[in-house]
Amino acid sequence: IFEASAVPRTRCFAGLQMLEAKRQLDQLPEDDAPIQGVLRECEAQGEKLVSGFVRGILARQWAQRGDTTPAIALLEQHLPEVQATGYPRMIGEIQSLLGELHLAEGRLEAAARYARLALDRKADMAFSQPLVQAHRTLYLSALQRGDTAAALRHHIDYAEADKAYLDRIKAREIAYQAVRHETREKSQTIALLNKE
Repeated sequence: IFEASAVPRTRCFAGLQMLEAKRQLDQLPEDDAPIQGVLRECEAQGEKLVSGFVRGILARQWAQRGDTTPAIALLEQHLPEVQATGYPRMIGEIQSLLGELHLAEGRLEAAARYARLALDRKADMAFSQPLVQAHRTLYLSALQRGDTAAALRHHIDYAEADKAYLDRIKAREIAYQAVRHETREKSQTIALLNKE
């Protein structure tokens, strides 16, 4: 779909879906060219929302290679654009990611500030990975500062958010398996009826 589509906007959206699927499967290529290509396509179409998500994928890719400083610079440069979209999930995701990246760089105050900003949107992104990450960042930054009381509070919040997120994923998987099983049973019943 990505390369085959003549519609640039379709290539932008399909490109994001392809990159996100590969990221979830840990199959992103070492080369940034495919991510950069999708980003250019989306920016050319004025798709600020999709561009923001693609930049998040690119920043994670850089951070995994140890290039956290350029990843932070990329996200902070485009943060006003992300905030202007008004889309809580993306804003929270980018803020949460910035918190993680600053934590990796040892900038504990910046890490905690971005994590708290992400948590300000928790009503709009309940049971989500960015929420879990923000709690984890607050926990680790408090621990590194030596504030064990705050670290304990944040660890409890982190554990609760992580459990809620995993429970949601598990419930979705169970529902999917139930529908799949029901569909298989119906197909077998129809096949038996057709034989009779």
